[in-house]
Amino acid sequence: MTYTPLHRDPNPNLFVQLAGRKKVRLFPPHVGAGIYHRARQAGVGAEGSATMRGEEMMQGRERSVLEEVVWGEADGEAGEEGMEAELEAGDGMFVPLGWWHSIRGIGQGVTASVNWWFR
Repeated sequence: MTYTPLHRDPNPNLFVQLAGRKKVRLFPPHVGAGIYHRARQAGVGAEGSATMRGEEMMQGRERSVLEEVVWGEADGEAGEEGMEAELEAGDGMFVPLGWWHSIRGIGQGVTASVNWWFR
C-alpha cells in the first residue's frame, strides 16, 4: 500500500491519479497545523518544520502517530474537520497553498500519481 503522511506543500498543486485508486484526506491550514503541533507535543518530530518536511515524516514514530490521528478508527478531529476524496485513474484535485493532506493507496495492484506545483 502506498502512503504519504500528513504534510503541506510549499506551493499550491494539482494532484492527478494516473493508475489505481487513492484516498486523500485534506485539512484546512489551522486544522492540519493543530494536528501536526499535537504530534510534536507527543514528542514526535520535535526538530521538524511544519513548512518543509523530508524523510523524517516517512518513518518512525512521527509517521505512526500522524497515521493514527489522520486515518485511525476514531478519526478524531481528522474526520470531523477534514475532507476526504477517493480518486481513480484520470481524477485530479487541486490542493490549495497551506492545506495539509495525507494520501493512501486503496486496493491491490499498481497505484501511480503525479502532481504539479504552481508558484
